[in-house]
Amino acid sequence: MIAYILFGAGTIGRLIARQLIAKGIPPVCFADNDQSKWGKEVERILVLSPEDALREYPEAKWVATIHRTPFRGEILEQLGAMEVEQVSLYEFLPARCDLPPDDADETIRGLLVDGESLAEWKDQLAFRRGSTTHIQRPPRDIANVYFENFFTHDDNEVFIDCGAATGDTIDEFLNRWDKFRIIIGYEPDKANYATLVTAVHRFNDSRILPVFGAIGDHRTEMSFIATGDQTAHLGGDGEKVPVFPLDSALGGIIPTFLKMDIEGAELEGLWGARETIRKHSPVLAICAYHLGSHLWEVPLLIHALNPTYRLYLRRYLEATWELVWYAVPPDRVVSR
Repeated sequence: MIAYILFGAGTIGRLIARQLIAKGIPPVCFADNDQSKWGKEVERILVLSPEDALREYPEAKWVATIHRTPFRGEILEQLGAMEVEQVSLYEFLPARCDLPPDDADETIRGLLVDGESLAEWKDQLAFRRGSTTHIQRPPRDIANVYFENFFTHDDNEVFIDCGAATGDTIDEFLNRWDKFRIIIGYEPDKANYATLVTAVHRFNDSRILPVFGAIGDHRTEMSFIATGDQTAHLGGDGEKVPVFPLDSALGGIIPTFLKMDIEGAELEGLWGARETIRKHSPVLAICAYHLGSHLWEVPLLIHALNPTYRLYLRRYLEATWELVWYAVPPDRVVSR
């Protein structure tokens, strides 16, 4: 059996660890440069220093689970100096292998409204086909994620943040725009939610409302694996959390801007907001990187719900990470 060491016990490391555990080949350990993690467990796997990991498992193959630049280059350089056998991170990204059916490819090309979106679409397909000669386009500045310059801001914005995490997106919203009507943030991870509530208190604005719970296509309760970071997700054997469809949860509040980063439940979240999307056409910023098929399923569902939208695709990290579909009603498109 192949022995893997995952270098980096962060979000991507956790995701890859789950994949390997599901395949019956759990990593022998994590390695990490962060001394505060040494001797602790992540996904029930021990975290060691790189030196201890190499000493304990000299024949193991190493996977650098860091994808952010410049840190990834530094880690790869460190592994090269250690002279260990490496396996590419991208071998463990299942989204890399997912490609749309031909009819979906043709349809989406016809829906994209700018050259940047078409170039990103083509780049994703080339990357996922695994060509060794393809050089991926550089990602856009992640500081602009959800707040691009091709749609206008409404001074009476009703911003619904689904997957509000610790309040970082709300904070960015407030840094950019001081005029709005109301902000509601939904978050089902208890640790994240506690931090979100603290952040809302710091904002000191009664128009900003945190709500504990997940977004879905019907009102229910579901198990939730709460990790306190971006690996949290619905399903498994976690604690029960409330799930809300936006069409009924908002109590008559009409969103003007709807963002979803809900760990793979984006299709359900869109379906639960279908009447809102059909009738009121809020700006949509929907993540499409948690599941490989969301690259095409998210825009096709949006178009089916409301064909008046103008669709844009942007990516903010390497590979398939931080892909976001934007749907903008015609009256909020910035003229070029």
